[in-house]
Amino acid sequence: GSLVITPAFTPLPFDPFKDFTHIAYLGGQPTVMFVGKDLPQKTLADFVAYARAHPGAFTYGTISYGSQTQLVNEMLQKEAGIQMTYVPYRGANLIVNDVLGGHLTSGSLALSAAAGQLKAGTLQGLGIGTAERVPAFADIPTFKELGYPDLVSSTWFGLSGPANLPPQIVARLNTEVVKALHAPDVQARLESEAIDTKSLNAADFTAFFRQEVVRWTPIAKAVAAKARDAGTAPQ
Repeated sequence: GSLVITPAFTPLPFDPFKDFTHIAYLGGQPTVMFVGKDLPQKTLADFVAYARAHPGAFTYGTISYGSQTQLVNEMLQKEAGIQMTYVPYRGANLIVNDVLGGHLTSGSLALSAAAGQLKAGTLQGLGIGTAERVPAFADIPTFKELGYPDLVSSTWFGLSGPANLPPQIVARLNTEVVKALHAPDVQARLESEAIDTKSLNAADFTAFFRQEVVRWTPIAKAVAAKARDAGTAPQ
């Protein structure tokens, strides 16, 4: 968010690549789109069909303008040819509660934020941003299998340091981080929340970082422009 998406909304006093050394990928969690169990539209196909016939009838919530979860939802709307009303929130629990209470049609959050209600069946998952179904949530189809392969994505975290770190330090840190993330007990915890752990060296992580900037900047700029035009851009 702060290094990939935020620059599309607010000019930053630093360069994400010139002013940092990107060391290691720490993992990413998929976005899940969900609705209340009582909503008549039980599948993403039904949801999209209704939204096409009733533009603006559905609302969706994410945490703040410009979050990765908002961009995923905006991308879905673009690809599906639908229009939803966006409601920004300050916290995930508020989104979950408002969907449960019927005050908000749908929410898009990192999986862990809605996991408890999804497992309990009080929320219905319409789509998840993993390449394959998550075993612990096997009833939630992936966006990819539903015809939206561009929505395979995660809210990811990385380890970065100051610019021009000595290569030997970067390599050692990367090795130790990758080793720690692949310890059996750590993997078991991460897998339970569908957090992926790519084994990327520092150069590959930096390349992945650049690809993410290329991928998300256009949609982030479009969202920022729409917010400014509507007078709802964050201050």
